[in-house]
Amino acid sequence: MKIGIGIFAKTIGHSRVKTRLAEGIGQKLAEEFYGLSVKAVEEVITNYSSSSYNEVNIYWSRPSGRYDISTRGLGLGTAIYKVATHILKECDVYIIIGTDTPQISQRTIDSAITFITKNQDKMVFGPSCDGGFYLMAGTIVPRLEVMESVQYSKDDTLKQLLNLLRINSLKFKLIEELSDVDIVDDLKDLRYNLENKLGSKEVILESQKSILDWLNIKNLA
Repeated sequence: MKIGIGIFAKTIGHSRVKTRLAEGIGQKLAEEFYGLSVKAVEEVITNYSSSSYNEVNIYWSRPSGRYDISTRGLGLGTAIYKVATHILKECDVYIIIGTDTPQISQRTIDSAITFITKNQDKMVFGPSCDGGFYLMAGTIVPRLEVMESVQYSKDDTLKQLLNLLRINSLKFKLIEELSDVDIVDDLKDLRYNLENKLGSKEVILESQKSILDWLNIKNLA
């Protein structure tokens, strides 16, 4: 099975990043955090790609700067649709993730892929604590009108989308919930999660340790 993983990211210097986080810690620190977060997600996906028995293609989607799939000028729903359909032209399964959940693990990716391989008529979503989603995967993509009908960055974004999927007779499964980092308070949840990884038998990557070190040095969270 050929798996395509699309990573939604912004390019620092070309696009404003973590604007709500910047309101609490300043733009410079917000950009520093975002750079660390992107590296962590990239390391998780790269490690998954090298250890998977499936063939894995990695796609970067950026509105500006360097990219594999350009999403310049597109709304989020349209961008997700474009990236997912592009991947399915070259792969059997798509996974789309963002870069606001640096605590994501290979186990999360594995659980999504394992379910999809056994249930190819269903989609998988990773819900985020703020009402959105950090992961979307499947072998089918909701129609463009469906993706564009959702209001994104709302506390009921995922609920809206799932209701539309039910109306369109599309089946889905939810996997573990994770916290996005959007505002200063979210850094506390991230620290808690990463410290738990460090103190348990679960693998914590060097890039994730770097985020913990950064939080300590900057005295944040």
